[in-house]
Parts: sequence; C-alpha cells; structure tokens
Amino acid sequence: MSEKMDTSDTNESAKSSSDDGNQVNLAEESNKEILPGYATFDDFVK
Repeated sequence: MSEKMDTSDTNESAKSSSDDGNQVNLAEESNKEILPGYATFDDFVK
C-alpha cells in the first residue's frame, strides 16, 4: 500500500483526499442522527 501511495501523482492524491473528506462528512452527519450527544470526529479535530 505504501508503495502505491509513493508512486501516485499529486492529482490522484488530491482526488482521493477529497473523496475521503466527503465520506467523513456523510458518516459524521449519520453519527449525529444515530448517536446524539456523543463526541463526533469534528470534536476531536478541534
């Protein structure tokens, strides 16, 4: 896996980061609805 990351170009890496961000946002919103009151990923980042 590390070798694949090292050989990927910047455009591919940027796209992957953007896709991951979208997935995190969807999961975070879902967690807020299912587990209200629990700390979210955003709380740990801040």
